Amino acid sequence: GSATISVTATIAATGQTVIFTGATSGKYGTSGAFDVAGGSAHHFDVSGILNGAAGATSAATITARDQYNNIKTNYAGTVVATSTDAQLVTAGSLIFGGITGQITVDVTLKTAGTQVVTFSQSDDAGINGSQSNISVNPAALSAVEINTQPGNTNGNVDNVLQQQPIVNLKDAYNNLVTGNITVSASIVSGSGTLRGNSTTTADGIAAFTDLGYSKSGEAFTMKFTANAIDSAVSGSVTALNFGAVIDLTIIGGPANIAAGVESAAYTASSTDQYGNSVTSDIHNWSVANGTGTVTLNVDKLTGLTTGTVTLTATSTANALANDSLVVTVGAGAVHHFDVSGILDGIAGATSTATVIARDQYNNIKTDYAGTIVATSTDAQITTGSGLTFGGVTGQLSVDANLKTAGSQIVTFSDNGDAGINGSQSDIYVSPAGVDHYGVSAFGNQAAGVPFSITLQAQDVYNNNSTTTSENINITFGSPDAGAAPIATSTIDGAAAVDMTMTAATVGQSIIFTGAASGKVGTSNAFNVANNTAIDHIAFTVQPENNATSSAVFNPQPQITLYDAYNNVIATDSTTNVTITAVDAAATTTPAAGALGGTATVTVANGVASFTNLTYNKIDQIKLKAAAGGKEDFSNTIQNTPGALDHFTFAFDGEIIVAGVATTTVVTAYDADGNITYRDTDGSVLGSESITVTTNADAAPNPAYAPLYDGTDMRGAGTVKTVSFSGGTFTTGNIILYNATAAAKNIIITHSGVSGLDTLTVDPASIANLAISGDTPVTTAQISNINITGADAYSNVVTNNNSTNINLTSGGGSNLGSGGGALTAGLFTTTLTKDTAGAATVTVSSDGLTSKSVAITFTDGTGPTVDSWTPTDGVINVSRSINVVITFSEDMATTTLNSTNIKLKKYVAGDGSGEDTFMDVTPSGLRQAVLATSTPLAYGTKYYIYISTGVQDANGNSLQAAWDDTQASKDSHEFTTEAAETTAPTVVSWAPSDDSAGMSISPQIWIKFSEALDTSTVASGNIELRKYSDSSEVAVTYSIQDGDTKVVFNPTANLAYGTQYYFFIGTGLKDVVGNSFAANTWYAAQKAQHEFTTLTDLIIDDYVLEQSNATSTDLYADGWRYRFDISAYNANEEDMFVKFSDWARSGGGGSIAANGNMRMLIDESTGSEIAPMGGFTEDIIVNGSGSIKSYALGNNYADQTLLGVPNTPANITGLDRNGSLSGRQITFYIFTKIPAATPDGLYNTTYGILTQE
Repeated sequence: GSATISVTATIAATGQTVIFTGATSGKYGTSGAFDVAGGSAHHFDVSGILNGAAGATSAATITARDQYNNIKTNYAGTVVATSTDAQLVTAGSLIFGGITGQITVDVTLKTAGTQVVTFSQSDDAGINGSQSNISVNPAALSAVEINTQPGNTNGNVDNVLQQQPIVNLKDAYNNLVTGNITVSASIVSGSGTLRGNSTTTADGIAAFTDLGYSKSGEAFTMKFTANAIDSAVSGSVTALNFGAVIDLTIIGGPANIAAGVESAAYTASSTDQYGNSVTSDIHNWSVANGTGTVTLNVDKLTGLTTGTVTLTATSTANALANDSLVVTVGAGAVHHFDVSGILDGIAGATSTATVIARDQYNNIKTDYAGTIVATSTDAQITTGSGLTFGGVTGQLSVDANLKTAGSQIVTFSDNGDAGINGSQSDIYVSPAGVDHYGVSAFGNQAAGVPFSITLQAQDVYNNNSTTTSENINITFGSPDAGAAPIATSTIDGAAAVDMTMTAATVGQSIIFTGAASGKVGTSNAFNVANNTAIDHIAFTVQPENNATSSAVFNPQPQITLYDAYNNVIATDSTTNVTITAVDAAATTTPAAGALGGTATVTVANGVASFTNLTYNKIDQIKLKAAAGGKEDFSNTIQNTPGALDHFTFAFDGEIIVAGVATTTVVTAYDADGNITYRDTDGSVLGSESITVTTNADAAPNPAYAPLYDGTDMRGAGTVKTVSFSGGTFTTGNIILYNATAAAKNIIITHSGVSGLDTLTVDPASIANLAISGDTPVTTAQISNINITGADAYSNVVTNNNSTNINLTSGGGSNLGSGGGALTAGLFTTTLTKDTAGAATVTVSSDGLTSKSVAITFTDGTGPTVDSWTPTDGVINVSRSINVVITFSEDMATTTLNSTNIKLKKYVAGDGSGEDTFMDVTPSGLRQAVLATSTPLAYGTKYYIYISTGVQDANGNSLQAAWDDTQASKDSHEFTTEAAETTAPTVVSWAPSDDSAGMSISPQIWIKFSEALDTSTVASGNIELRKYSDSSEVAVTYSIQDGDTKVVFNPTANLAYGTQYYFFIGTGLKDVVGNSFAANTWYAAQKAQHEFTTLTDLIIDDYVLEQSNATSTDLYADGWRYRFDISAYNANEEDMFVKFSDWARSGGGGSIAANGNMRMLIDESTGSEIAPMGGFTEDIIVNGSGSIKSYALGNNYADQTLLGVPNTPANITGLDRNGSLSGRQITFYIFTKIPAATPDGLYNTTYGILTQE
């Protein structure tokens, strides 16, 4: 009557019951009410995505259901969207709320075709759902792309392009846009025009078939336009070859040639039907003589006779193509001159020369208008001023005046070409009358040295005259009583004179005067130098008569060298003058003292000036000067002692006895060691105050002070009065008590001058004993016992070798010796004791008081190591382990340091391993702990090193060192855990790849898979770079998130409109030294890790507000564009605009930008302009108020305001909509159409520049 049943419910419900009915009995039973919850999420229903154009957004409904299709209302998972459309974009939350089991997500599909959208659970892709058969149509035309570039390999202008272009029409999502859309081709760069059908229709793809180009020899580019949308500029098309010859024109060569001169080559140009030059064509030349005659050399003419000829050029490729030129032959160039008419005569007479210009064929060159210059064998020739031909007759009359006697030639030459000339020769010129005497030139002379001079009678032109003989008187420009001779005579106008000068003079001259004629001749100016031989020397400045020892003579002596004519030998700057000191009474005897200073001086211009001579003895002397074998003596000099310089002591270096008084004699000296009676100020020493000091200490015990006449000399010393006599005085009583080995100095000071006496102090006789010993000592050591004898002042009596002492010991100790005699005041023995404890030693001697010393002996056994961790041989030890060492007894904790205890890297064999530099600290009194903030190396064996510098509390060293021997290392070693080898990787970064329009101060960071070694986060290892040139951006780094995140902080804002990328090198490492993988984030992969900042200038819109223009030459009737721009750099204040010339599509016309374009802008607001009465010609050309009108051209510098070029528009603060990002600025462009401009479609390019 019972059964157990397993029931499975499949429909979620509240208040569900199960009814059981007996099949036979009909009896039933009903369960209690229960709720059936939905099962686990099994799949999703997806609906609501509509068919439509690419880029359209639909609201998709995603419903979570279990396997029985119940809605999973409490589902709170996250879904991800995928699609056959790789461009799928979703918006809205992808996280279920756990209430309804549904979410709504905006879905945007962008790829044309039939698409499927699937939503899957983020952590279990098996739970998913899809909507399929979604039809996506292309969006509106957005881009014109060149599929096949136009091309040419070896075609010519007569043919179509060998590779015709193919153009794809696409929407914003790269879908081909279907429908018949007109696509037109136009030239972007190149001076030619397109041929063929430049317009075609396209159903997504436009293929051109017959495009050609009219210009040969130049590469060109084109673009394609559909629905006012331009493609990118095509690749450059290789230049086409020219076509067939149809015309020929003579384009080069002279129409006028000169007889006898071959002309320049004549040239002709052959052209094809488009006017392209056919450079391969060969031209044939012929000539027909007319009134003139020529010769033809290929393509050059040479004139023979004047008149005209006809020159013809004919094409080889097309005989019908030819051209002719009439050439005129003129006279030849001037070739030479005929000169005649200059007469013989006396110097200075004038004749008229006739000069005729002729060509190479001897024809008079009547049109010669050149200027000539005259030259002659007579360098004094002069001519009249008229040396330019008139260009009419070819003849010229010129006055010529010759002045140099003899047979002369006169030549006239063209001023620009000396090769064109002519001469008249054999013109005889006679001298004129005597005017003066010429004197031969000569140089500077020396006194007493003869030299020769020649006189010659001459006319006014310096021609020699032989008609005069007379006596000549000789005088001098500067007096020279000894000069000779003073007279001579000429024969036939000439004389030779040997002169000797004696007075050294600057600017001397010799004057020769004819006794009968009175004619004068003056020599050139010259200098007479002294004779270089030294005749005598002299003291020209005497030293002072009364001098002080070692004081510089005042004045200092000066010695002058003289020649035999008593001239100072000013030319001598090499001879040395030496001064010595000699006895004043016997000048052949050297002085007793020494001459100080520079005693040898080189003369300057014959004079030796001494500057620092001194003499150091009290004496009467003279100075002896010697130079060049000559000598001279000074006046007598009396030398006296100098000022007080130092003191000396009569008993310097003596030995005195402690406590015994002594005196000494003190003597004053000057700096030269002369006994002096002068004080430092020069006054005579008499009753004077002195200060006496000493470095001697007081006696050791009791502290008797060092005394001078009963006064302490220590410290500042004692001041006493003494009487000098002849520079000396006797001291008072001096007593010293300290007999240490150091020298004792007595220092006497007066007027800042000191004297020092060094004394040795011997101790007095022995008065008591002292005993000492080493303490504490260990039972393993010996205590040294020292006994000394001291005098009454506690000086050790080191000179005592006779006093006997007795020694006794107590406390179980043993003496090395029981006594003996002192040696140098000292007796030494030893004390030992086998057990720790106190010991005593007593010393005694006849007549002296006994003394004792206590010695303590301590433990002397060193410590050992009880235990340590890690223990010997352990492996896989943590890299952060602390090494703990426990000793056998209390330790001297200061010895538990990193010098005595170390952890070292294991190396095989004897020898030290590398020190790991761990911190060593005591723990209690018996432990040392080795710790480091830097983990130990992976998989490395270490050993523990302990030196005997480790000591116990009693100072006993470690019994056995743990050293660097192989045996010791093997007994105290362990090995660390193996290394981690996983390289760090990038998890995420911002801005993410391909991010565009980023702020110039964005958040920039890279997140890594593990913690980094922060010391490697540096330039060279991880960088932000410019995409264009890979230059590094200056940044600082912040390390976050447990050293896994690197934040870049640029030191300045990024540049507008600039692409950047991240670089990571292998120098970046994780905390265990693993390098970042190579060639993953290098410059070669920059396209995978880049972002771009927003541009500082964006053209939001440009609208052609007036498109139908008429050629009235008025702006109001031309084109009008409105430009709306956004400027993102708030600091930019200036704006320039430029346009290229407007080009007519298909060629045949253009409109220049310069002179035909204007810009209007409201410089108060940057808003749209709506002038009352519309855009009148006056408003457009002149502006109004804040509305400014700028003339535009091809360059930014052409922008002109009120006649001033290169004037920018002022956009400071302009913003017509402050609620939007950037500054919104509107301006207008006007183009007037010049009269007679052909109708058609015109294109231009433009540029807008904003700057700070």
